[in-house]
Amino acid sequence: MMLAFPLFFGAFAYLILNLQLATGFPPFYVHWGEQHQRAGFKEDVIVPVLARGFWLFVGLGLVLLAAVLKTPHLAAIGAIAPACLGFLVRKNLKKEQGLPYPLLDFVRFRLPIAGPIFDRWPMLVFDVWTVGMALVIPGVMLLQAYTQ
Repeated sequence: MMLAFPLFFGAFAYLILNLQLATGFPPFYVHWGEQHQRAGFKEDVIVPVLARGFWLFVGLGLVLLAAVLKTPHLAAIGAIAPACLGFLVRKNLKKEQGLPYPLLDFVRFRLPIAGPIFDRWPMLVFDVWTVGMALVIPGVMLLQAYTQ
C-alpha cells in the first residue's frame, strides 16, 4: 500500500490546480478582474468548495493518523475528499461560457485543425494541465521510493 500517500498528494494537487484555473491562470484562462467575471461567479464556483472545506481537514487528519499509526489505508481514504472537491470545481468551471482563452486562441491560430478538437472537448487543455501535473507528484514520489 505504498501508493496511498502519493495518491493523497496527487489528489490534493489536483484540487489546487483546479482552484488555480477557476480563479484565473493567464496562459490558459483569464478570469480575474471585473471585466472578465460574470456576476455570481465566486458564489457558484468558490463558495461550494469552501463550504465543503471541512472534508479537507478530515482528509488531512486521516493522512496524519495514517502516518502516526503506519496504516496507509487511511491515507487512501483521505484522498477522496480533495479529489471530489477538484471534480466539483472542474464541473463548475465547465459551465462557464464566453470567457477569453488566450492559449486556446493562440493554438487555434497556429494549428487550424485543433479548432474542432477544442470545440468538441473544451476542457481538454484544462484536463491535460490538471491531471498531468497532479500525476507528476505521485510519479516523482513513487520513483523516489523505488530508486532507494
